[in-house]
Amino acid sequence: MDEFQIPSDLGRIPGKIHCGEGFSNFTADQWRIFFTIYATVSLWSHLLVHDRKILHHFVRVCIAFVSQILELDAVRESHKRLIEIVKLIKEHYGRDKITPNLHLSLHLSECTYDFGPLYAFWCFSFERMNGVLGKL
Repeated sequence: MDEFQIPSDLGRIPGKIHCGEGFSNFTADQWRIFFTIYATVSLWSHLLVHDRKILHHFVRVCIAFVSQILELDAVRESHKRLIEIVKLIKEHYGRDKITPNLHLSLHLSECTYDFGPLYAFWCFSFERMNGVLGKL
């Protein structure tokens, strides 16, 4: 990942994610950058075939849902991919790995239909509230 050269306007992610707390302090924007730019290339050779499928679907979902301009076909495709991710996790890791977050992700399409792009109403307000709660 250190060898990647991306335009400066895309932002940066922390340099030492491989040690210590790693990803724990990522902001919403840093997660977006990680999954849309770095994840596939940096993780692919370390994953089993079924995990590659999960990652591929997840990256495609992220690209669609974090876009500032929504395309309805991409939202529909993303919903199908999320269902496929849940099926793959259940098949390869068991039903107990289907977390509430995975269930909630199946409602993202509905949220985008109701409120517009997730980028506009979700990532940053959620992050801001985490910051407020963290200080308490």
